Amino acid sequence: MDFTYEYNGAERTVSLEKATAGWKVTCDGIEFEATSEKLGPGRFSLMAGVNPYRVFVAEGNGALYVFVAGHQFVFIERGAATGAAGAAGAAIVDGILSVAAPMPGEVVKITVQEAQEVSAGEVVAIVEAMKMEHELTTTVNGVVKAVHAGAGDQVDNAQVLVEIEAAEG
Repeated sequence: MDFTYEYNGAERTVSLEKATAGWKVTCDGIEFEATSEKLGPGRFSLMAGVNPYRVFVAEGNGALYVFVAGHQFVFIERGAATGAAGAAGAAIVDGILSVAAPMPGEVVKITVQEAQEVSAGEVVAIVEAMKMEHELTTTVNGVVKAVHAGAGDQVDNAQVLVEIEAAEG
């Protein structure tokens, strides 16, 4: 089973094969064994080789948002377009990227302000959820159109924190 995703502007593929005690995973040419245990809705404990991780998963806009070790990975079906703003993660509608909270939590920091130019991959907000900090990044170059939250704000799953007008071309 193969999954394609984009991370820091590069398209990558993760391959999963059922193994005796879990999964054989291949990512960027690196192969390892992994096992997981479901801890609750959208929460997993993952052992990748000898390394333990907490993994958080949210779904929305035809995409799967995976948060692990402070990184966000967005898996989108081939040919699927993202839908309306407000779903978990980030969605582009009418040239506006809406960066949303991946799960309920507290805003630690908003790193941008209105009218600021941003580049793809830049951190725009940090949200603490499940005792972990999640850096939310922009996937486009553009200008911050609106900031809807500030440090200390409690936010819900899929609540839009920052809107970015994507640069043309």
